[in-house]
Amino acid sequence: MDPNICLLKYPVLQYGFSPEWLSFSGTVSIDSETYKRLIYSILKSIEFNVSPLGFIIVNAHGSNYYPLKSLVNEYYMERRIPIVIIDIWRIAGKYGITYCHACELEAELYHRFMGIEVKASNNIYCREIDGIYTEYSVGRCGELSVSIDDFLKSICKYFGIAVETIAKHKR
Repeated sequence: MDPNICLLKYPVLQYGFSPEWLSFSGTVSIDSETYKRLIYSILKSIEFNVSPLGFIIVNAHGSNYYPLKSLVNEYYMERRIPIVIIDIWRIAGKYGITYCHACELEAELYHRFMGIEVKASNNIYCREIDGIYTEYSVGRCGELSVSIDDFLKSICKYFGIAVETIAKHKR
């Protein structure tokens, strides 16, 4: 990776597009268009004062992927700035996990990424959601076929590829 590349990390968004979890008490979901407008506004403000070569969005919530994918296409067509999405659950799907919510894996990832201890819900929110997550392979919720450290190394590998992809892009 080029040592002259500057990376800026911005805070995690606490809310997203989560309609599939609305039946669980306390779930907050914003509609997909509001979510896209929020991300668009954030990117545009960063672009105004930083002049980035591109953006990397790390998505840790499965339902955000489709609004983000749509946003990436629209943003690039309008502004010619590449955006790469690193989707935690699509990477996890390659290691045999199905989507889960508040499971042990998600709690551990939150702890590793944010440095905050959270308690898992013992998989009470795990379920298969028919017709939505067609890219995930069937497996047991919350169990990876690799160690958490190897999983995180895999995410870092994708991050490196994203940086290289953006660095090679020509406006």
